[in-house]
Amino acid sequence: MLNSSQAPVIDAKGLTKSFGERILFADAELRVEPGQLVALLGPSGAGKSTLLNCLEGLETIDSGTIEIAGQSIAALTEPELAKLRSNQIGTVFQFFHLLPTLTAFENIELSLLLKQVTPHERYERVDGLMKQLGISHRQEAFPSELSGGEMQRVAIARAIVHKPSVIFADEPTGNLDSKSGLEALEILTQLCSNIGAGMLMVTHSETAASYCSRKYSLVDGSLEPAS
Repeated sequence: MLNSSQAPVIDAKGLTKSFGERILFADAELRVEPGQLVALLGPSGAGKSTLLNCLEGLETIDSGTIEIAGQSIAALTEPELAKLRSNQIGTVFQFFHLLPTLTAFENIELSLLLKQVTPHERYERVDGLMKQLGISHRQEAFPSELSGGEMQRVAIARAIVHKPSVIFADEPTGNLDSKSGLEALEILTQLCSNIGAGMLMVTHSETAASYCSRKYSLVDGSLEPAS
């Protein structure tokens, strides 16, 4: 639920990124509050995924400042940045990126293993999320045995199980049929509200964008609020 008294989970100012002579975005500003869903729109190749990568610290910016959960990522060492991603960021991908040799339960559990969460708490969190998402009967299934909708539910659970401050979602409905896509959006909306996470979602879908309270459009190097 949106709480204006809290600091934004994403606060980016003056961002500029170019490749050679091509400017992907210049002097861009973007803000996401706790519990808020924000859409990032724009044509293919405009630089939306690059902007997400910059906000996560996976790619560098030419200039500007980025704060994630109150921390300036430019001030962090690589180990500190990795810790920030592990603790504060969850990511949902278009093509799921589940590990094929792990079961659905193990894919979700992995981030908690890396954080050394106790076995009892790991089980409680993963089991609870899988029940909430209606996939508890698929705990022992491998990704190759899951439908597209089931794989995306596992991917969403994996992104949120460690209770991050911010979710980055890159075309989360792009590889799903319309029914499964709507279900994924409902799930993301509810889960972000439950834990107070802000979400920045790259999407081409006006339906997906309609779930968001704020929209930005990236076109010809300019990032602007969209209606």
